[in-house]
Amino acid sequence: MTSGRLAVELSAPDAGHRGSRFDRTGHVVQAVLDGKHRFCTEESPDPGQGTGGSGICGEFGIFTPIGFEDAAPGEVFPKLGAGLLIRPDMQPYAFARPYVIEPYPIKIHTGDRFAVFRTEPVDCRGYRVRYEKRVSLDENVLTIEYRLGNVGEKPIVTEEYAHNFMAVDGHPIGPDYSLRLSHAFDPSSFPPKLRVQGRDIGWGEAPTGAYYARIDFPDQGEREGVPSEGMSSDNGFRWELLHEPSGVSVRESNDFPPSAIALWGDRHVVSPEVFIRLALRPGDERLWTRRYEFN
Repeated sequence: MTSGRLAVELSAPDAGHRGSRFDRTGHVVQAVLDGKHRFCTEESPDPGQGTGGSGICGEFGIFTPIGFEDAAPGEVFPKLGAGLLIRPDMQPYAFARPYVIEPYPIKIHTGDRFAVFRTEPVDCRGYRVRYEKRVSLDENVLTIEYRLGNVGEKPIVTEEYAHNFMAVDGHPIGPDYSLRLSHAFDPSSFPPKLRVQGRDIGWGEAPTGAYYARIDFPDQGEREGVPSEGMSSDNGFRWELLHEPSGVSVRESNDFPPSAIALWGDRHVVSPEVFIRLALRPGDERLWTRRYEFN
């Protein structure tokens, strides 16, 4: 898709990510600004390694898989956006483990500046959802809109986030980058290789291996699909990644209160991750939006 300034490549659900982890709908493989600045990269720099992530790809249930605990070995459980997965044994759920998958049927409707991915309900032991994702462009802005409806007999309790695999023009992650968060946070979980000053995060040197940090916002998560007391759709979270020598940046803004923020990365990639807590009773529907601005 192309707009006045932005070109975005999307993968088709049956041609992109084929594993059992990531959402196959609306997977943004690459975003190019003004015909020259590229923002997306691969999860792993080594072909065939990792879990198949790249660019902007979402995941449901990394910590709270739907229907996994009450599935017996050999039974299926739903991985939203991907398909029905078979539980092979009594081992705990592991997001990086490859599960046998029966992909969801997905319908696609596209235009010059938008694409809509619709996953129709498939019953799985009483779990049944209707899921739609709309990706659209307007000048230098990419917007992803989500609509999730519980049309089954059992409640849906899980989380969703966007795994943003970013590196401006392929520049290695290090002192040339800075990451600013919109909210104050406790940096105690951050590794020493990350420099934290107020709401700003930096790198004193290039990472020598993968790292992970997570900030939980238990009072800002979702309870039974309703924002916690004192929260509203105006209490979303923002992050901005800047490559300082070039002045090129990408910013994500959300319209929901985050339940957690995570930061994963390595020398070739950085991935800020904003989580939304989802709790839908039968008949409930939830809408949320992510907005990416490239500058």
